[in-house]
Amino acid sequence: MERCLLVGFARAGRSFAPRIEGAVFVRRLRPLRALAAGSAAVVAALILGGAAAEAGSLQWKLVGSPNTSSTQSDGLISMSCVSTSFCMSVGYYNNGTVDQTLIAKRNGSSWSRASSYDSSTTQNNSLNGVSCVSSSFCMAVGDYFNGTNFQTLIEKWNGGIWSPVGSPNSSSTQDNFLYGVSCKSTSFCMAGGEYSNGTNYQTLIEKWSGSAWSQVGSPNSSSTQDNFLGGVSCVSTSFCIAAGGYKNGTNLQTLTERWSGSSWSLVSSPNTSSTQLNALDGVSCVSSSFCMAAGNYSNGSNDQTLIEKWNGSSWKLVTSPNSSTTLNNDLGGVSCVSTGFCMATGRGRNATNDQTLIEKWNGSSWKVVSSPNTSSTQDNDLFGVSCVSTSFCMASGYYFNGTDLQTLIEKW
Repeated sequence: MERCLLVGFARAGRSFAPRIEGAVFVRRLRPLRALAAGSAAVVAALILGGAAAEAGSLQWKLVGSPNTSSTQSDGLISMSCVSTSFCMSVGYYNNGTVDQTLIAKRNGSSWSRASSYDSSTTQNNSLNGVSCVSSSFCMAVGDYFNGTNFQTLIEKWNGGIWSPVGSPNSSSTQDNFLYGVSCKSTSFCMAGGEYSNGTNYQTLIEKWSGSAWSQVGSPNSSSTQDNFLGGVSCVSTSFCIAAGGYKNGTNLQTLTERWSGSSWSLVSSPNTSSTQLNALDGVSCVSSSFCMAAGNYSNGSNDQTLIEKWNGSSWKLVTSPNSSTTLNNDLGGVSCVSTGFCMATGRGRNATNDQTLIEKWNGSSWKVVSSPNTSSTQDNDLFGVSCVSTSFCMASGYYFNGTDLQTLIEKW
């Protein structure tokens, strides 16, 4: 439920973190370019189709989603729902020059845009993760550019408006990014990401006390190796899991950390191979003895889905399907409501385009679930997913209309 972005694509005017080589499905969007005329018809068709899809059996269906403009590019990265009638999804759009924060709110049965804060209309701002505990309390995390470096950005929802909340950085002269957030209550949240120590990227974790955010010490594989955290999930004030990756000198490897109530510590996590790229981008826990983490690995030629399960004492690889072993498949978001029900979202390929990929956990295995696309000849990607029950989930991302990006939301 703590969201995710797509890999391999630079954002407009900058290369988006994590800045570790390799095609990892971690928080990146395509360049945000101005939309050409004609995309409004595509958006309108989606909205009309989405309205009809709201009432239906248990399957994934397209739902109408807001965009800032038919002449601007928009993408949604993370999703958080607290009920069937209240969800928030965050991301960013391009105003023609720079990226700006974007928040969509579901209130009842439809989605609308919610006003959000930007440090400046002439500097990049983005939101990468969101977590809600009620319709009157949510936290969204991301980053903004201060003219020299990227700094953390956090916004809080009070039931009526989004407003900025002060958030720490390792330094105003070092890049700092937040990618995922998980709130257990109005007085306890954890956010994860990365910062630059001048040579390498290191894990960054911040904690909300109910009145302020503070940086919390977080371990790394090494101060001379790149490390990042893409997702975090908390089930109590004494148990959280954060997932991401580190570079072992040649390849990315999975990285997981556990919060004990007083400190974060590294937890061993498996990889398909030390000579293959492995990374985790999303994680979801329902208890201290059950979590799922999702990401991807490289089989030498293509990206393939990667899922790991926490049993209370250790992580183990779990078999996860792919649309093809010869085409890229990636998972970025995961949301569990019980040990017997989880959803994971991402993208697959149909040889020419990205297509939505959704997988469902039934308590014993993962299976691909049919998910719609705007077109088989348009890129469609899902990043964030949030489930509140076995009969209600929401997933968000974007689709490419041939010229640029527009938001994409699907409902289970």
